[in-house]
Amino acid sequence: MKPRILVVDDEPIIADNLRLTLEHEGYEVETAGSTVTAMLRMEESEFSLALLDLVLPDGDGLHLLRLVKTKDPSVEVIIMTGHSSIPKAFEAARQGAFNFIAKPFDSEVMLTEVDRALERRRLVAENSELRRKLAEQSGYGRMLGSSPAMKRVFEMLDSVAD
Repeated sequence: MKPRILVVDDEPIIADNLRLTLEHEGYEVETAGSTVTAMLRMEESEFSLALLDLVLPDGDGLHLLRLVKTKDPSVEVIIMTGHSSIPKAFEAARQGAFNFIAKPFDSEVMLTEVDRALERRRLVAENSELRRKLAEQSGYGRMLGSSPAMKRVFEMLDSVAD
């Protein structure tokens, strides 16, 4: 399944250029020009990544970052801004943003950051799945095993425990 990306920028030319660039790379992309529209898109679809402008007509990108992370903590977020400031970048990182990119940016730089953010999301999901599987297999302390005989032992222990 192709990663879905939400681009939120109130400057249509930037949003459209990003959409075209990302679609050319094989991503599914939706755009929004405001916080309200972005949250409507988040209700309608699931996204792997959100590219959020820091300054929006109906709020700021840090507020939207909090809303996105509250709705789905697994969504990676890259903050874009023409008003870069060190305190805002630190605040974005503290709130869970993957990165903070100053406008204007080179499309190759953005594509590299998009790839890195999506790879991080994939690795976090993979790590979570492996931990879940490990917990299932090692539910009996230090007893390990995946052979049919050990699986029967674990099943017997489960039935006795119930």
